[in-house]
Amino acid sequence: MQLAINKAWEYQTLTLPNPSVGALVLKDGEILSIAAHQKANFPHAEVNALKSAYFKLTNDESILALKDSKSIHDFLLSHHDGVFKGAIIYVTLEPCNHYGKTPPCANLLNSLNLKKVVIGTRDTNKIASGGIDTLENLEVKTGVLESKCLDLLKPFLTLQDTGKFTLFKLASRMDGSYKDGRISSSYTHSFTHNQRSIAKSIIISGSTLRHDKPKLDTRKANSFYKASLPKIQVLSREANTIDLSLYKDRDIKIVDDVSKLDLSGFNVIEGGYGLLDSFKEKIDMLLVFIDPSFQTKSISTYKNLSANFKILHSSVNDNNLINWLA
Repeated sequence: MQLAINKAWEYQTLTLPNPSVGALVLKDGEILSIAAHQKANFPHAEVNALKSAYFKLTNDESILALKDSKSIHDFLLSHHDGVFKGAIIYVTLEPCNHYGKTPPCANLLNSLNLKKVVIGTRDTNKIASGGIDTLENLEVKTGVLESKCLDLLKPFLTLQDTGKFTLFKLASRMDGSYKDGRISSSYTHSFTHNQRSIAKSIIISGSTLRHDKPKLDTRKANSFYKASLPKIQVLSREANTIDLSLYKDRDIKIVDDVSKLDLSGFNVIEGGYGLLDSFKEKIDMLLVFIDPSFQTKSISTYKNLSANFKILHSSVNDNNLINWLA
């Protein structure tokens, strides 16, 4: 289950307004696949995991060409020929039980002759829940690493319950410095641009706009995510000193107080310690990329920030430490 959780965190917030979910297929003690839900309206974690597992078991390349969930569902139902008999699937969230943008995963699992379904946590969404009841032909175990699986759901549940999810993203070096040059690795840089593609808006400070002149675009986003550019919201009391020529074709708004920002939907705040201090009571999660380098000459002179967070998940990718905090 921990491997499924780790995989789901790789796509955290990229699946909004859907939850981040991971799945793993095991047979005869061998891990056949580990997969995750990657984007709303695309195949769920279970379907991606079963697709990869089927290919590994059969070497049937025809399934690899299928991209939409219904095509994969239909293919597995008509071609599985019992290859999943004795297999166990681990999934961080109860399989969905309704036909929305994708077919119900619970029905698919119930038809593939799997041995067992291991579930991290039940789905509290009234529309999608009930998958456990549908899995009547299978052995089902629930509540495995449940607290960690619930941590995965925080962005989804917050957005669902309040209509908003506000993430603060900060990139720094090991010494806490974050100025003078780009810090993020190629992986975290791309992830940030994927995230911008999903977010309603990017929020930055007027100081960042004046001194760094960031493009605030999605040029490094994977083509799977790249669709439209997010809106830009700027927090500044000196609007007349900001040059907006770089953003003439963008939807941009400048406000002089945090209370005037539109925080409905999913928004990403990108900034340093001063901006974090301004937003610390309004953010739902903090994402920190840490590069294993030191540049003490660039350590921030901002000394007023005082905040404590809980680590939800940490991982290392492309030599950057990725921390999700709440």
